[in-house]
Amino acid sequence: ELPECEIDFPSLDHRVADRCLEFNGSVQFQGMQSPLTHRSQLVRDDRAFIQSIDLTGRNLPPDLLASVAKLQSLHSLKLSSTSVTQMDLKLLSTSPQLACLWLIDTRVDDTCGEVFANTRTLALLDLSGTKVSDNVLAKMPDSLKSLYLNRTGITDRGLSHLVRLKHLTELRLQDTKTTGEGINSLKQALPQCSITH
Repeated sequence: ELPECEIDFPSLDHRVADRCLEFNGSVQFQGMQSPLTHRSQLVRDDRAFIQSIDLTGRNLPPDLLASVAKLQSLHSLKLSSTSVTQMDLKLLSTSPQLACLWLIDTRVDDTCGEVFANTRTLALLDLSGTKVSDNVLAKMPDSLKSLYLNRTGITDRGLSHLVRLKHLTELRLQDTKTTGEGINSLKQALPQCSITH
């Protein structure tokens, strides 16, 4: 029989922050003015919650995003130029507060639309430089306010799927196969949306 003892584990947020910093990412906790960029800056506070993580261009360990998806206060996640997978996206789609997700220059394709179709918190999604096509636009979540599709295979045909996104206020379509005619048609349907083409 063991005497009474307490095992003191750091919070999930602290453990995730430590792992992200280990891989040269940056982490910002709620209430902090600037993000942490080195493990030596991390101070244990089990009441501190991660607000944003930037792992742009980092090699992701297989288990990291599974832990990231469990964070209760994560608002913003940058995964551009990483090896993020379909399974990672499926895990992230369950993140309760995730509002901003950058997936620039990743191997993401049209299957990501299926993953995020039912999310209610995602407000900004950047799929620039990915392999998405018109098909993904039919699955975009209604919660989107900003959608970036620069350097993708999007055409006028796909723009018709965006008409239902009544909260969309910003759309970027630089270096796509869309035309002035398609853009004007979308502007008429979504007059509140600023479109950069």
